[in-house]
Amino acid sequence: MKFAKILIVAFGLMMIAAGTSYGQAAFISSAAPNVLANNAQTGLVGDVALTAITPGTIPNGEIITLSYDVPISSLSEFNAVVNGVAFTGFTAYGAGITNGSVTVTVANQTNITIKFDADTAVVAGPFLQVNDVRVNASGGAPKEIYMFITSVLSSVTVTNPRILVGLTEDAIKLEGPFSVSSSINTAGFGAATATVRVTELFENAFETAGSPYQTQVILRLTNPSTLGLYSASASEGFPLLDISATATTSSTVVIYINQQDQNVEEYFDVTLYFHATQTPVPVDPGEIAVRATLAPPAVGFPPYVVGPTRGYYRFAEKLTPAVLIDFGVGSLETMLLSTFNVVVEENEDLGVVGFNTGFAVANAGIILDPWAGQPGAITVTFYKSDGSPAKSFTTGPNNRPGLGLNNDGLLPVGGTWSVLLPALLEEVNVTGNWQGMIVFHTHFSGAEGVSFIADPNFKVNSQGYQMLVVPWENYIRNMMYYSIY
Repeated sequence: MKFAKILIVAFGLMMIAAGTSYGQAAFISSAAPNVLANNAQTGLVGDVALTAITPGTIPNGEIITLSYDVPISSLSEFNAVVNGVAFTGFTAYGAGITNGSVTVTVANQTNITIKFDADTAVVAGPFLQVNDVRVNASGGAPKEIYMFITSVLSSVTVTNPRILVGLTEDAIKLEGPFSVSSSINTAGFGAATATVRVTELFENAFETAGSPYQTQVILRLTNPSTLGLYSASASEGFPLLDISATATTSSTVVIYINQQDQNVEEYFDVTLYFHATQTPVPVDPGEIAVRATLAPPAVGFPPYVVGPTRGYYRFAEKLTPAVLIDFGVGSLETMLLSTFNVVVEENEDLGVVGFNTGFAVANAGIILDPWAGQPGAITVTFYKSDGSPAKSFTTGPNNRPGLGLNNDGLLPVGGTWSVLLPALLEEVNVTGNWQGMIVFHTHFSGAEGVSFIADPNFKVNSQGYQMLVVPWENYIRNMMYYSIY
């Protein structure tokens, strides 16, 4: 069944009386109302039929008018059958088609007329069918769309002429976001992704007649100034649903409905890929708002069109409520904590056994996320065990102790920085014995590190341990707390 929400409505008898010399013909009117999008500019309404239950004659000169309470928008699919004679190929408003003594005309944007130029005998059974009429339901169309039947001769009376042919509804909904992830940092490296879902709210909301006449869905994004869309991919959830997606701009995605099932309310998912469009990227860049509308719009078309073989599917833009995506920025940072570190100068005269601490920090982010691999500086902060104020420095062209940093003081992707504690302390003008905690703040993701304590010259033994990785989000939250309180 093509339309899942079909109502069969009988509105009683249509009585046509042409005086005693002709006899009366009585009709039952029926319709199969179709559900159509309330922003459709070429929405398909239901077929209408008049069935004669009492034979009679329609007199010469009678004109029956079928009036829709919304504009007829496309003539290409519309066809009629009157008393067994087919009328097809309507091309313009006001241009009628004549077969025998009957002329059918789409008189204007709301009226279809059927003119009888001779007495026409009516036998019991099907008399009139009007099929595949497309209307403009946008711009505040009523929830229920009706067609009215009238006639011009005083000898003709119509009983119960009001026929329901369409029900307008919101066509789609947008849900999400799902699977939100971000590896963008304040320097603009990395990428972010999120998925949204588009679901049709009735079975034939998506229509297709082959490219370029298929229904489309357009996603419109309102982006922060620092983040932009660079790609999109779509995945269908049903066997008969075939779609493709294109990110046409940094804020627009067009999804083409190439094939669909009119017996199922289908959905599809669209994964959106973002990157930084300017730097620095703030820690909170703001939300991305995503809205959806059926498409294509009637841009470049008159609102009432004569389409190709199966007509144009055109929609006024009506955006769904926004789905909000909020990406965290700064996840390319890593906090490594080395809890116990010591340097003690050996003094044989006093019987002091010396100790030293060494460190190895690796830039392993590319292993965790291919998008996230980037060189980066490292900020080293010293917390002495006596509680004295912390000291810190950041590696750079003039601060490159140890081995492994490039000329800019950055640790390359896949590289390892090895350095001893005395060399680090020299960067903050500290010499001599020292004991305490050290934080290595790497400006790249996926850092890993080890610390090892040994005799001063690493000749006898060495005890190593893995540095702790402190979640960056927790660090940021704590820093925000202390900055406020």
